[in-house]
Amino acid sequence: TAALFALVGIVMIVSCITKAVRCKREVVGTVVSVRTHYAKRSPAVSYIPTYEYVYDGITYTATPPMSKQRKPNIGDTEVFKINEENPEQASFSSKADLFMGFGMIALSIFVMVVI
Repeated sequence: TAALFALVGIVMIVSCITKAVRCKREVVGTVVSVRTHYAKRSPAVSYIPTYEYVYDGITYTATPPMSKQRKPNIGDTEVFKINEENPEQASFSSKADLFMGFGMIALSIFVMVVI
């Protein structure tokens, strides 16, 4: 179990760093749709927006991998980064993603020490 937490943490950190290296161009995306996500064993609801953005005269769409607790409105905007060589690749990574990756590694160390 501890190894799985560590592996997930490492993958999250590497993914975040890789996207940060590739995705350097800031764009402004506009929310064009919002999907509601219901937790399986909880009354919690989160929202997954799809953004539309224009780069080099071409319109693209992107959906972040993580849902939001606050429901965005159609037309809301958000700044995120894209890969100029492959503009369909968007990065919504934040410091929270890195923190979560390091948290998973710390949890794995804690589990190994306790067990």
